[in-house]
Amino acid sequence: MNNYHLLDQIGEGSFGRVYKARRKFTGRIVAIKMINKLGQSKDDILSFRREIDILKKVDHPNIMRHIEIFETNTDFCLVSELARGDLFQIINDNATLPEEVLKSVAAQLVSALTNLHQHRIIHRDMKPQNVLICANGALKVCDFGFARALSCTTLVLTSIKGTPLYMAPELVQEQPYDEKVDIWSLGVILYELYYGKPPFFTNSIYKLIQMIVNEKITWPGKISDQFKDFLLQMLQKDPQRRSSCANLLTHPFISKVPLTPFDDSDYRMKKQQFDEAIEESLSDTASLPFQPPESTAPDYQGILLNPSTHTPEELLMAVKFLSENDKSLNENDVSNESPLAASFAYHFTEFITKPLVAEEALKAATMLLKSNPADFLTHFKVGVCILGEPDMPHAAIDFFTELLVVPYVVKMVNLIDLSQNDLLLDDEKAEKLRDKLLSFLFTSDPIEASKTYAFMSFLVQVSPIFVTAISGQFVSQVVPIITSSVIHRTSSPVTAGALAILAKIVEKNSTSIQYIQPITDFVESFFAILKKIPTSLESFCVFSAAMSFLSITYSLISQLSSFQQLFNLSSKSSDIQTFILQLYDGNLDQLSQSLLTYGCEMPQTQVEYLSFVSILSSPFSHLPISTSIIDSCISQINRLTVYHQPSLLNSIFSMPLQNIMNALTSLLHLFDVSSCADRFAEFLLKHVKSDRDPVLVASLVHCNVPVKLSQFIAEYGPATTPAVISLLTHIVLLNQKPTPELVNQAGDILRSVFAVDVTSEAALIIAAHFARLGSDFIEILEQCGALVFAEQQLKSNDSAIRALTLNFAGNVWKNGPLREDVAERIFPQIFKAMKTEKDKKTKRFAAFTVGNALYSSPEFGSEVLKEFDIILKLFDDQNVELVDCAAGIISSLLHKDDSYVSKLAQNGAFEKMFSTMSKNEEAGNRIIMRIPTLCKYDETRKLLKVKANRTIIQKYTKSSIDVVKSMAQAIIRIIDA
Repeated sequence: MNNYHLLDQIGEGSFGRVYKARRKFTGRIVAIKMINKLGQSKDDILSFRREIDILKKVDHPNIMRHIEIFETNTDFCLVSELARGDLFQIINDNATLPEEVLKSVAAQLVSALTNLHQHRIIHRDMKPQNVLICANGALKVCDFGFARALSCTTLVLTSIKGTPLYMAPELVQEQPYDEKVDIWSLGVILYELYYGKPPFFTNSIYKLIQMIVNEKITWPGKISDQFKDFLLQMLQKDPQRRSSCANLLTHPFISKVPLTPFDDSDYRMKKQQFDEAIEESLSDTASLPFQPPESTAPDYQGILLNPSTHTPEELLMAVKFLSENDKSLNENDVSNESPLAASFAYHFTEFITKPLVAEEALKAATMLLKSNPADFLTHFKVGVCILGEPDMPHAAIDFFTELLVVPYVVKMVNLIDLSQNDLLLDDEKAEKLRDKLLSFLFTSDPIEASKTYAFMSFLVQVSPIFVTAISGQFVSQVVPIITSSVIHRTSSPVTAGALAILAKIVEKNSTSIQYIQPITDFVESFFAILKKIPTSLESFCVFSAAMSFLSITYSLISQLSSFQQLFNLSSKSSDIQTFILQLYDGNLDQLSQSLLTYGCEMPQTQVEYLSFVSILSSPFSHLPISTSIIDSCISQINRLTVYHQPSLLNSIFSMPLQNIMNALTSLLHLFDVSSCADRFAEFLLKHVKSDRDPVLVASLVHCNVPVKLSQFIAEYGPATTPAVISLLTHIVLLNQKPTPELVNQAGDILRSVFAVDVTSEAALIIAAHFARLGSDFIEILEQCGALVFAEQQLKSNDSAIRALTLNFAGNVWKNGPLREDVAERIFPQIFKAMKTEKDKKTKRFAAFTVGNALYSSPEFGSEVLKEFDIILKLFDDQNVELVDCAAGIISSLLHKDDSYVSKLAQNGAFEKMFSTMSKNEEAGNRIIMRIPTLCKYDETRKLLKVKANRTIIQKYTKSSIDVVKSMAQAIIRIIDA
């Protein structure tokens, strides 16, 4: 690194930062990719070394050329040419390129890929960001972190790397692939540069994969036949039909584009001369050793790169220089993170653990977090090590506001996991932190007080150790201090923070409520907060904090005489919702509208962030919803911040079911909001499962709820929640008749569940039920690929899936014969399952399906008779359902004609049936129901008349089961006729 001066960070590489740099003592500007050795996995290092190996192999004017590679103690450094930008910038600027320009782009990139593929290298991550634009307008392919070199004996690869938007169909399906994946990616890039959007685009990765695999290329605007053909040759879904680079070079679209090789021999000669001159001037034998002029200014870059070798005074100077001069600290220029700032962030612990430097370091870190939190949050998290330290400076509050409080609020608003990284607090440090923060409260600066209260509010929510410290033996001194802030209400963050802190203290230690003094002043102030309908996001946050305090402390505070007198509590105000109804009598709708208005707002200003952090629970959690405002709540719920949506839903769903059903059509849009859909599905599922009311189910179908659920599954794919899948399944299963509405919706339902792996079980259950409902659904099942899906699932390793598949197939066959080619593929698998399955349930479904298949397609009987001993063994099973299936198979073979009678007799089928009936009455009750088929033919009727067999049947005429008794009597009448 001594030969280069870092100027700016200009981007991110595969797994490292990229800097713009200047070769010292020259004007040569280069790009340096620095990959830190620490924390890199073996795979990361392997990928980087692969990139180096590939760069050494290739030498092409349209492939980024490396200049040198070296290592420092901490980094691998790859020095290469510096580009001006990339193709992504064109796309990001919503620009498109005409065909004439794209001819040159295509020719250069095809030429580059040709060179790579000739060296048996697959790039695997071709995308606009990896095509750089150089000063002379030439394009350069770069970033080979994902590339893979093929050996001479390797034809295809299977590991997936790269960007899904530009992935070829074989890649997204995890199939073997070769260099043709780069051709597809190039086609997508050129299409996007021409139309301004890729051929397939959606926010859902799952849907994107489905589109890439299944959907056809569309042409949304005018395009020449020649260019269209060029793109089509690259965008063939079948890699065997996709063109190669060699063929593309001869395509009329680019064949006449001049590709003048860039001659850099002059540059190489000058570089060699320069390196030799430097080496000679620094050698011991040089007559005039090279001495660069000494600089009187400290080497701040060196100090920040290696702070452990410098004194605290030097570190302080470097941090001050960073604060005063580095443009990363300029909030108007957040796009350029400098090497100085990056080094400071990487070695942050070295600065904040030195008392002389800590305050200045925290100020600099705070400014960096404000200007560019995404780049610095991870590095600065180590700053929690100073929490509870006796010399923690006041600047730490500003720092922790940006490091912890603001990101926490962002997570709150979006309902992201609020779990917090370890704050490194133990009991002793928590008590010291408590004392330090309480001392910070006594400040004349209202902004600093707001930040301190907000930080304490954050701590009581994420750190049980801090809650213990603040609500323990010291509570009698803490609570009055916090109480005074509620009474005086100096600012929104202070008031909201104080209420949140008090709520968590009382929740932890109920006896602490006695220290809320003077109680009358507190109750009056609290009353004023609750009665004031919010008029801004700040007042909304204060109101919400008050509601949270009320919900946590109501059982205690409602017992205080001053509270009872001021709020005029009645004996009926035993719970918080009754209390709220009484408190806002006549104004509840106005309050609800206000909460809906400000519940939609995101915090923007610092004061709003500092106030929002103290909302312990959404005010909608405690708000009774009246019938007069339910429509307004429903219409606005998707506009609320995600944090409030579940709470409002819970309040709505606490209303009587009839009120919800009356508004069902309006509620359906909740399935378009991912954060609401699951909760709505859970609510409906609860009532569908418990009530099993056909009227309720019919209403859901009538309102197109199954279609909405199907659309949700199609949108979210594997991320679909179990409640949504279960609700859809239950609605279908509770429909016992093939209503026209259900028939119309069946296609949408089936297409969605068949397309997602996580819904395989539900898909088979739903498909089996549709097949069970009758022939109205069979054509729909075939059109939706149900039988193809079943073929695949028969090979599943999960016996439960195989059982469901067999049940589905059996129900389909019950409606009539399958298409001949499908039947011939599926039947052998089913018969094999009946023979080999060890799981009794799966074996039973296999036997059930064989019976139904033979009923519709008796031509398979000859195959069954070849191994009829398998059927006979089923009669000996203890599972009477299996015995019933065995009898069903015999009955099915005789359904259409008597062609199999003699062979069945030869194989002992009838003998086994009657033998089982005589020994096992429970099994006999099942077998007797299959005997009527034997009454159809002369030969089998003779068999029934045999005395021994008639005696066995006669026994069942005295059965206690009416249906068995009636059947046996009917058979006897036929025999005796």
